[in-house]
Amino acid sequence: MPNMAEKLILLSLQNESGKTFSRATYLKRYGLSSALLYELISRKKIEVQGKKLFIIDESSTGDPILDRAFEEIKNAKTLNKWIYSFVRFKASIRKEILYNFIDNGIVREDEKRFLGFIPLKRYPVINDKDKRIAEQQVRDVLLDGKNEEISLIFMSSIIVACKAQSLILTKAEIKTISDKLKLIAKGKYYTTNDDLLPNTIKAIHSAIAAESSAGT
Repeated sequence: MPNMAEKLILLSLQNESGKTFSRATYLKRYGLSSALLYELISRKKIEVQGKKLFIIDESSTGDPILDRAFEEIKNAKTLNKWIYSFVRFKASIRKEILYNFIDNGIVREDEKRFLGFIPLKRYPVINDKDKRIAEQQVRDVLLDGKNEEISLIFMSSIIVACKAQSLILTKAEIKTISDKLKLIAKGKYYTTNDDLLPNTIKAIHSAIAAESSAGT
């Protein structure tokens, strides 16, 4: 079963074309940051106190991608810096996740040519089982409240904070639970034992605002 970071990258892909959904722009950046951090926290490698990151165990996770992320997070020191910065590194992590998908028969790599000479790589989904499971997990959390597993609540909330709920929910479903989605996007819907979820959502909002300001 894919971990949270892998699920988010998989959800960001269009099955047939292999393109990344335009609606997944923030998800593949700040959602990926959040998921990698969550995985390391859940493995008790990192601890978050407020917005500061503290290293508590430097041993290997046994996962090369998480080990690479761990080394970079050590340099970040704060939640906000990790979510927003290290752009090139996280782009390389995304590629590594996609290559793992290729090895596991989940996607294939196609190379297209833009304007006849610019190479573009696409990753069509050829085995969508894990993607369908991830979609259903998010639907269970957002629509039915069936699953209260904290990792799935965190993942679903991050998807909403990254404005990517339309990857999974229909327009009608989004309209039906619009008030709930607004609260989730603010980090005010789910009650957790610590401030990790609301602080991560705030960091995502800050990153999106900073990106928007840089582009104007």
